[in-house]
Amino acid sequence: MIRAKPNKIALWIMRSYIYRQMKRCFSHFYLANGFPDVPEEMGLLITPNHSSWWDGFFIDYVCRKYLDRQIHVMMLEEQLQKRRYFSRMGVYSIEPETRCDFTEALEYTLQLIRDPAKFVVMYPQGVLEPYDKRPLVLKKLGLQFLVDRSEAGFLVLPAAFKITYYNKKRPEIAARFGDLLPSKELARDFAIFEQVFLANLEKLDDFTQSRGYGENTF
Repeated sequence: MIRAKPNKIALWIMRSYIYRQMKRCFSHFYLANGFPDVPEEMGLLITPNHSSWWDGFFIDYVCRKYLDRQIHVMMLEEQLQKRRYFSRMGVYSIEPETRCDFTEALEYTLQLIRDPAKFVVMYPQGVLEPYDKRPLVLKKLGLQFLVDRSEAGFLVLPAAFKITYYNKKRPEIAARFGDLLPSKELARDFAIFEQVFLANLEKLDDFTQSRGYGENTF
């Protein structure tokens, strides 16, 4: 696997470039609800949907406003091999088809989550899919591995992002965060995660269809 090698200068350069591009490509970035209060001492895993190339940058942008933690993002090794410079931004790889690599990457993820100065982003869909694909199939094995093996426990935060055009030249981004879920609760009943993850997507749909206007983070 490819481990993250965060570099403050590289991260600053990339963020400056990406954030400028985001504001050129999108007209607004709405947050449909408030960002939850995350206890400083708790580990945190954020689990967004994955429907666009922008998703990792969306989560970095919005979380940077509300979390004083270092971001780490799990990416398929095939993709990170093509963009190894992403490792300087806190990205690391996983190879689901290789058992040893898969286990190593998840053990590494647990190490990151145990550090309250960091947080991890993992996509439960596993691959990029159209936003409106239904039913969604969530890949349970990775997240189940993490919740079953974390003795101290951590918090899981479902997140949803949607790009909507509304007959405009530049589309809008809408984001919504679900309820904070204790990992020990998910270890007892993993179906809770699926219910909250999918319900959060439905609530984001309701927000965009009603043309709701939450906080514009731009």
